[in-house]
Order: sequence, then C-alpha cells, then structure tokens
Amino acid sequence: MKKTQRLALVAANQAADATAELLTFAREGALGGVTNFVDDPVAKLADACKLAIEADRAGGGGYDHETDLLHRELCRFLEGWVG
Repeated sequence: MKKTQRLALVAANQAADATAELLTFAREGALGGVTNFVDDPVAKLADACKLAIEADRAGGGGYDHETDLLHRELCRFLEGWVG
C-alpha cells in the first residue's frame, strides 16, 4: 500500500469514527460525563482533514496558500489535543 493510500485510509477512519460519534449523540443524547461525547468528534474531523491534505500532497497534488495555512492550524490544534 502506498503512503498516499495509507494516509487516505487513516483519514477516512478518523472521519468515520467522528461521524459514528455524532450519529450516536443524535440518536441517544449525551453519553460522556463532562462533554456530550465519549470521543472528541471535532478533533477526529480535524485530524481527518489534516491527513487528507497530507495524502493529497504526498500524491503530488497541488495546494494553495489557504490550504497550507489550514494545514498549519490543524497541526497546531491537534498538538494541543494530544499534548
């Protein structure tokens, strides 16, 4: 499997996990103690977006200044999420 495919697979998995979390909340209401969610769907979607940008770049896709800024901010956000 190529690097681009691995990145795309992980991005899709993160997005799917976040979608499942949001759907569960929509059906059943709050499940977490402090927040409405067991997992953090916002962080998972941010990670999916970051990985999708990286997959596109690794595959030779072009990107513009705005995408570069978005990627940088996503990385900064995620550092705080895991840190």
